[in-house]
Amino acid sequence: MSREVRKRAKPEGSGTSIPRAVLVVVAVSAATVWLYLACLAHLAPAGHERAELWPVIAGGMWATSLNVVRVRNRKMSFWIAVTEIPVLVSIVFLSPLQSLTAIGAGCAGASIQQRRRPAKTALNVAAYWFAVSVGIDQYDHMLGKASPVHGWGLLVSGAAVATIAATDLALLMVGFAFADRRGRRPPLVPVLIQLGVYIAVCTSGGLIAISLVFLNTWSIVLFIAIAVAASLAYRATVQSSQRYANLEKLYGFTKGLGGLTEGHDVIGTALEQSRTLLSAGRAELVA
Repeated sequence: MSREVRKRAKPEGSGTSIPRAVLVVVAVSAATVWLYLACLAHLAPAGHERAELWPVIAGGMWATSLNVVRVRNRKMSFWIAVTEIPVLVSIVFLSPLQSLTAIGAGCAGASIQQRRRPAKTALNVAAYWFAVSVGIDQYDHMLGKASPVHGWGLLVSGAAVATIAATDLALLMVGFAFADRRGRRPPLVPVLIQLGVYIAVCTSGGLIAISLVFLNTWSIVLFIAIAVAASLAYRATVQSSQRYANLEKLYGFTKGLGGLTEGHDVIGTALEQSRTLLSAGRAELVA
């Protein structure tokens, strides 16, 4: 693609405003520090502190941030990163400071490896730190003196995952809309569907991990092995279904062009079929 075409395709005034992004990061970070000092600094983990899990949590955050689970059908396509699974384990078995530092290290490592822009990385980490801090505070207040692996504790874990996910999503949507020069916002319905699937998957996985670690710390190794095997099997299934879907789109493309003879009709149909084939939102022909 030529430079001229790229310039035309890129909307003017788009992108992230660095001063606005810095303002959002500073505000969210200040709120996180205040919440930690006021509510979290004195808390002890409900499942008794197991500091040896710190590198496991950091590594889990890094791995789950890099290896997202893609969910796709004919109507929509989205992804979920099951980061709340290691987060939930850290809430139960690490102190708040240990939990936040492990989460931050994992998120930052994944962002650096993905070569994300520093402004976006800082906004993501700051929003997630605040969301996890809110989740830790809620978990402690709701759990009380109950066991984290009994009935009430399992419900509290699910509520904590929902709180963290919803808080992080709300902060990111507001933060990116404020930092973006054009004030763009993602579509609400797909985001809500993604949030519901995300909460269900992360809560289920997190509860299994907590139950295993509560019995024996290094049972987490067994959970990691099961999670890796499930991830590989799911990815193989998704790749197979995507190949079939792409073949079906290609067949529709050739069928749509087969009976056309007029040049104008061919161009219009080719653009529309190309948009569908590439799962694009819009197709344009640039002279």
